[in-house]
Amino acid sequence: FQKPIDIVSTPEGALLVLQPGDNSVSMFSAGGGFLDRFRLSGDEGRQPVRMRLDPPDRLFVSFQDGRGFSIYDLKGNLQSRLEKNNGALERIENLQGFCLKDKKIFTGGNGKFLTTDYDGNELASISVSHPSFETIVSMEIDLKGNGFAADFKNNRLFSVNPEFTEVKTFEPPATRGISAVACKGNLLAAADFVSGSVRLFETFL
Repeated sequence: FQKPIDIVSTPEGALLVLQPGDNSVSMFSAGGGFLDRFRLSGDEGRQPVRMRLDPPDRLFVSFQDGRGFSIYDLKGNLQSRLEKNNGALERIENLQGFCLKDKKIFTGGNGKFLTTDYDGNELASISVSHPSFETIVSMEIDLKGNGFAADFKNNRLFSVNPEFTEVKTFEPPATRGISAVACKGNLLAAADFVSGSVRLFETFL
């Protein structure tokens, strides 16, 4: 691997591994066997940071430059782009962490969270006055529609209810730099990049 930074699974259980070191995605079977590898050839010179799959085969990728998303198929063909100057996404200065659910994009930055359709049209949003934040590096939605977000710079977690009417914050103990989140039942997994650990918390809703 060339510094793997993100991983997602397909409905069939295959794993996709994002590698910014060589701007590529590697595919593995559910049993761990190598299947394929493709370069993000439509984005040479950009460093990918997050990816999410819109089943069955549309891969949304965000980049370190925060300019928006590129959408690839699972053969590595660039299908389209959704730049942050399109619709409501322009309100997010550095667009990195995001997730997809029910054909909607959930993302955040600059003290706000928002959800849009795949054309960038705003569906809901909420601002956070305190504590504020700049860049959200990772986001996840649980089965009930609650959103969770990681603010790496301030080592802080946020949650947003499905109606986008309430935001809660949580400063996880014994962590120094939360870089990724994932949901499993009523548990929230948080990866700490600085200490090199993963911690599990009961969701703080």
